[in-house]
Amino acid sequence: MRDFETRHLCELSAEQFWALRADLSYDQYIADFDKQVFQLCWLKEEADAEGHPCVEREVRLTFRENPVPKALRGMLKDPEFAFLVRARWRTHVWDEAHAMEVETILPVFSDRIKITARQWAEPVSPAQCYVCSRVHIEVSRLPGVAGVVEKGVEKGMRDAYLALPARATEYARTNPHSAVLPPLPTPAGRAVGGSAAELALTTPAADDADIAADADAADAAAAAAAAAAAAAAAAAAAPGAP
Repeated sequence: MRDFETRHLCELSAEQFWALRADLSYDQYIADFDKQVFQLCWLKEEADAEGHPCVEREVRLTFRENPVPKALRGMLKDPEFAFLVRARWRTHVWDEAHAMEVETILPVFSDRIKITARQWAEPVSPAQCYVCSRVHIEVSRLPGVAGVVEKGVEKGMRDAYLALPARATEYARTNPHSAVLPPLPTPAGRAVGGSAAELALTTPAADDADIAADADAADAAAAAAAAAAAAAAAAAAAPGAP
């Protein structure tokens, strides 16, 4: 089990950074960096117990180039190595108490590999904020590879969160209309489907050489799990990740 936190300065206000979540073109912009294809499974809008408008959605992410070795793809539920990201966030509040919640579901051993995260923004000035994340990774019942899988996922996610502020700032500078919060919605409950991008745990492709070395002694199923989770380190977001 691994838990870690990240905190990186972003050259946008907290409100501007959070507003980007409403722009699906921003999602696609981040997806292009990571060579991924996104498909929205479902999305719904509602209010939380405090009356804050919320968005909840599930997205299927597929790598344009499969990072899992061909010999192991038959072990996966989805040979294309597509995984699901479920995210829920409040549209107009972004402090730690109201953090975005994200879960990444892998196409192999999803009952043994758990990846969850929370993300929020801390105001610094009218033009800056800290983008903060808290991540929980847990791998169970995979003797011999659990530690290396957790390590690979953590590395990929740390790299992704480090890159996120610069990507968000660059997009906002060329698309200033996106860094403006939309009006508070009218009664919630609307559900939609279609194509979109989920940033929450999107990461650059992970180097799986270390995983392959440590998994030599494991059986094929465990090796497949290691490869899949290493590539999932090629996943997660942002949420965005935002």
